[in-house]
Amino acid sequence: MDQSRVKLEKVYEQLKPYTPEYALRISPCISDKETLAYRCKCSFQMLRNNDGRFDFAVRRQGIPVIIDDFPVANERIQRVMKGFISMLNDDASIDTVFRNNLSSITFSSSWSNEGDCVVTCNYDNLILDLVRWKQQALKVCHELDLSQLLCRSRKCVLSAFEHEAILRDRIFIEVAGHDDDEWKVLVGDAGQIGRGIPVDYEKPESAFYHPNVRAMLKALQWQLDQMSRISRQISTRKLRLLELYCGCGAHTVALAKSGMFESIVAVELDQRLVEKARRNVQLNELENISIVSNDAALWAEKNSNALFDVILVDPPRQGLAASVCKMVINASTCDNMLYISCGCEALVCDLQILATAFDVVDCTIVDLFPTMKGVESLVHLHRRKTI
Repeated sequence: MDQSRVKLEKVYEQLKPYTPEYALRISPCISDKETLAYRCKCSFQMLRNNDGRFDFAVRRQGIPVIIDDFPVANERIQRVMKGFISMLNDDASIDTVFRNNLSSITFSSSWSNEGDCVVTCNYDNLILDLVRWKQQALKVCHELDLSQLLCRSRKCVLSAFEHEAILRDRIFIEVAGHDDDEWKVLVGDAGQIGRGIPVDYEKPESAFYHPNVRAMLKALQWQLDQMSRISRQISTRKLRLLELYCGCGAHTVALAKSGMFESIVAVELDQRLVEKARRNVQLNELENISIVSNDAALWAEKNSNALFDVILVDPPRQGLAASVCKMVINASTCDNMLYISCGCEALVCDLQILATAFDVVDCTIVDLFPTMKGVESLVHLHRRKTI
């Protein structure tokens, strides 16, 4: 697992000038198993040879390379990939209406290996026989146990079933031992787990969701641990949380169900994710969460005097907007900020700005995509006390 350690150590060196050594640590993959069967969303080019048979391909340095399997995909996707290519090449009932002009494909699954799976077929040209395509799509769904199969071609979207393409999941959170500062987070495959606090999700196939369940669980466990320590500091009442870039509420609802929060305001721009975040609040029967549909930068500009104890941010790779950094620095009631970053360069820039008011008290670096470049940094900043 040297590759994982070396990759994380490079980020360690980049963050070292802004983080005390005692607060900075890496969490590399420690076994081959951790580098396999983790991706919940995978896309491939579809290549067709002279015999009319299809192969999956990935692009390397701009060149499509045929693959026989994709071991970094989770077990659910690997099973569906094997069955799909077999039906495409060997099932005589799947004819040219389904095959012709098929250019690429995306497999999206639940975090659980026994959960939902959605397949999206992308075509270069319009499907001319829509009824026939749907008949064959339904057959593929039934054979491969898919929750939905989509066709995208020239701004046209078809689906095998009438219902929305969603991915459902259940995780469990629980205090790990006698110390309330340590939590455990587990994906709840059916029948495996009967303890802890259940957290239910619906995620839209068409919008962003965390593609690596192991990294997601580590990040959520880290958040719960840090929030517990903050809660202990503010022992007279529950916490008030502001979450920016909340997505579908993957962090939001799990944190709320921990029981540590008086109120949570969660802000998200993508309307698909806003709708699912609200749905997830409803699914989990939570009443202390307000999901706000807005751009984080604009919201920060208009609510610079809002009162919160903790600010949680999980921005895109380019990092925080200037107005968000300004709001955090000026938020006099907020002594703690949790920053989840998938872009190290942007994180370094933001830490330089935030360093005028905050110190890093904990930073954990996680391998986001084993065998690839992605890294996720989990940073807890605490407001520096002025004399």
